[in-house]
Amino acid sequence: MGLGDEENGNGFVSVKGFSDDDSAIREAKSFNAIRTAFENLEDKLEFLQAEGMAHTFKQRIAQAEAMARADMLRF
Repeated sequence: MGLGDEENGNGFVSVKGFSDDDSAIREAKSFNAIRTAFENLEDKLEFLQAEGMAHTFKQRIAQAEAMARADMLRF
């Protein structure tokens, strides 16, 4: 047994005596591709969530600054 296409990032194990045409190997590669896609999607969603939180904090800071200026104008 040896690692197949490690430099390409596929990360699957090739077994002597089985060809890439074997249905189990194709299925494993397919599951790996699906898992990788889900992991990439999860990373993107985490980024978008963090970006949204940063935007919310910026809005709150701007509101607090506006309220502080309005309070200063009253005095």
